[in-house]
Amino acid sequence: MMMRVKIVSAIGGDAWDMDVRPDMKIKKVKEEVAKRKKVPEDAISIAFRGFQVNDDRTIEELGVEEGDKLYVIVRATGG
Repeated sequence: MMMRVKIVSAIGGDAWDMDVRPDMKIKKVKEEVAKRKKVPEDAISIAFRGFQVNDDRTIEELGVEEGDKLYVIVRATGG
């Protein structure tokens, strides 16, 4: 069962919708965000309800529901 969540950039505030499955791991969400924002996956952190979440957690484990927001933090890379 797919559901739609809002992905929000913590810096800059741009946002978009993403379809996710309850069994989808946060790592997969990060892969999709990395493609969209054209940044390395390892530069991205995902936060939900004020807490950074681990890559191996699933959408369902976090209690994410239809319409919830996941926040993206992109760390600066390079020099």
